[in-house]
Amino acid sequence: MEMHWESKNTNEWSDLFLASGSVIGFDNNDVTITHSANLLTIAGGGVTTSGTLTADGALDSNGEVTIADTNVAFDGATPHLPQPET
Repeated sequence: MEMHWESKNTNEWSDLFLASGSVIGFDNNDVTITHSANLLTIAGGGVTTSGTLTADGALDSNGEVTIADTNVAFDGATPHLPQPET
């Protein structure tokens, strides 16, 4: 692991380089971020954003996706949304 100290007057870091297969664990590994073959996997929790979420490629989910905003744009792609249960 290589880390660069940003400033001697703060506790901030910059540039973290981790090897393939590395795991970042939070709260005794309650939630983890794992890297493998150009993929980041978040396990044990979810992802929340208060800004813009942009996907350049596929955005896949093996569970529920909730969109709490009516301003959703699909730029040049046809969304494949499941049909509501009847």
